[in-house]
Amino acid sequence: MQTIQLRSNLDSEVAPGETWINTEVKDDEGRRWLANQSGLDEEIINRLLEPASVTCWRRFGRALHLNVYSTVSGGNAATTAFISFGIWLEPGRIITVSRGEVPALQRAAQACSVGAGPSNSWDLVALLLSDGLDRLERNLHDLNATIDQLEDDFVTDSGNPPLQRVAEFQNQVIYTRRLRATLANMINFIASQPHSTIDGAVRDDLDGIANVFAQHHQLLNLSIDRAAALQGQIRDELADSMNKSTYRFTWVATVFLPLSFVTGLLGINVAGIPGDHDPQAFWLVCGALCVITAMWGMFVGRLSTRSKQMTRRRNP
Repeated sequence: MQTIQLRSNLDSEVAPGETWINTEVKDDEGRRWLANQSGLDEEIINRLLEPASVTCWRRFGRALHLNVYSTVSGGNAATTAFISFGIWLEPGRIITVSRGEVPALQRAAQACSVGAGPSNSWDLVALLLSDGLDRLERNLHDLNATIDQLEDDFVTDSGNPPLQRVAEFQNQVIYTRRLRATLANMINFIASQPHSTIDGAVRDDLDGIANVFAQHHQLLNLSIDRAAALQGQIRDELADSMNKSTYRFTWVATVFLPLSFVTGLLGINVAGIPGDHDPQAFWLVCGALCVITAMWGMFVGRLSTRSKQMTRRRNP
């Protein structure tokens, strides 16, 4: 647990120097302090300590509880970082409780130790959100690079379309957008707080962060649209390949089905088949089958040509 003195106060009704209490869920000293010395209600303490998988916020009189939850994906489950921490804001004091490693809190505490940290609690909140925004922007660039690579793979390696990878990427972006949408809503809620509690410079920072999150939302929507378009192209190509295979199989069946019928008919072991004892009958039958096959092929070819011409007329 760390107790850090910020450089100015939250509002004019309290003495200068806000207090920042920074602790972790696994820190026994911090848990004891929250339970016995923080003066917080049991409901608030539970909100700060309980595991959370969503971003949420709630006002309690003049105080405010924020729960920040986000992920920074590295492309697969093994490299995905989960960031979760709770913030309790009240006049003169701010409490942060992290669940796991939160680099932004560590950097803010280190900056305070050398006198270069935030000036007040709202400045600290803006600093934490801005620090996390840098990581989210890098993650967004990685997502854009991934969809670019998938499109290039589709163009250069059409024989092995990355349909499964596109579906996985689409699910990943949808999940990322859902998490960031709630985080953006929370930032808009913070930026809408009364002017008496947030000074102009910090408010401008929060407004800027909210605008960047709005741009992120648009880029994520664009990535989803690109993935859906690529998925449609891949499916069209697979369907076209299947149609061509079916067309070839139909031709083979068209040629060999009559031959199979005739040879099966002539192979019946019964008496009275014409030419049964004539040595020239075999060649006559083979010649007749060739003629029938050629005529059948010409007939099917004309039907195919006429069908293509009609298709071109309907779709000029």
